[in-house]
Amino acid sequence: MSQRCQQSANMELEENEELIDDEDEESEGDDNSSSSSRERPTLNVKIGDTGKTIAGVESSQVAGSPKDFFLKESVSLENTNKTNNFHQQVPQNSSRPTKTFEEMCRLEDLKQRKKGYTGSKTTIDDFEFKSAKSQRNQNQSKPMDKSVVLISLAVVIILSFVAYMSPESSTASNSQVNGNMRTWEDSQKKLVSDILQLQKQFPSQYRESLIHILSAIDSTLSRVVPKQPSSIVLLVPPKLAKSSFPLCFAQKLSKLTNEIFSEMNGTDTPSTFTMDSKYFQKYGKDITKIHDQLNNYFLNGGRSIIVQDVEKLQDETHLLVFHGLCDNYYAPEKRATLLFILPVPQNLFTTSKLNNGMASELSYQILDQGWKSTTNDDSRPAMIARIAASVVFLNEGDSCN
Repeated sequence: MSQRCQQSANMELEENEELIDDEDEESEGDDNSSSSSRERPTLNVKIGDTGKTIAGVESSQVAGSPKDFFLKESVSLENTNKTNNFHQQVPQNSSRPTKTFEEMCRLEDLKQRKKGYTGSKTTIDDFEFKSAKSQRNQNQSKPMDKSVVLISLAVVIILSFVAYMSPESSTASNSQVNGNMRTWEDSQKKLVSDILQLQKQFPSQYRESLIHILSAIDSTLSRVVPKQPSSIVLLVPPKLAKSSFPLCFAQKLSKLTNEIFSEMNGTDTPSTFTMDSKYFQKYGKDITKIHDQLNNYFLNGGRSIIVQDVEKLQDETHLLVFHGLCDNYYAPEKRATLLFILPVPQNLFTTSKLNNGMASELSYQILDQGWKSTTNDDSRPAMIARIAASVVFLNEGDSCN
């Protein structure tokens, strides 16, 4: 196809060049005819020694010697004869057939070549090739657009899932989350109501102690995830050391705490997780199983843990468990509440210390004395401070079933 187009283009080159020259000379002829209508200054020119003169020559044309003028006139006369012969062969008003797309393509290429264009000629094959290439590029761009859309959707889904699973946003909105029964505000109101019920049920307990307990548990119900879990030490007077009341009271606190979170999450209330010195002796130095049990408890919705006779732990490895549970940064569950039941020895107990103002100092003395052989003097104060964040007294006079 390209060779046939090349041969046709070469054959028409001569014809179209004559047509183009024709158009140019026609325009020049019109200019000459219009200019000839105006009078111009002429003069008579003498040629050589012959004595002959040529009349009617424009003064602007006499630029050199008579010989130069004669040569110019001869060339002009020959061009005029050629033009007249060409006009006789090609009539001015001859009608031309309508050019096809292929002819227009070739004519445009001839014009470009006449102007000195040395690039490749535009042919039908080239046009079809460029059209097919453009269509192919468009088809290739479509899958890329789809892939970009799919990637964007995947990113949105991942971010939504992360936000949904994060503790800050899992239940931290005013509306109900996951079809749960309560919001944070409702849970805080329920906590106040439950503490008031405990006050009625156990009227002998110090009102100040119940306020400290309420404040500590309430910190885990805030919209923003707390910096660390809530740790509460329940100091037990010597007369209640062998009573079931301290454990029963702690179990009621633990149950109402787990119920609040279960109602928010729409899950069943788990049983209270209880730990004591015998529990740690069972696992020895292998605390990996202890961490696994605690993590499973939190995953199942548990938020409260009861710890008994913590002062009897004699292995520093066991104390590291509580160091991790109460950590500011790496606690497995920062909304957890840890209840430590700590008996007060008879030698440290006096009636003058039965007030919450002295509770923190008393708990420090008990734990410092109990862990003196377990931890060094540098790390022990920090460990005690993490466990004894909130300290309250339990009072005699109430029974618990």
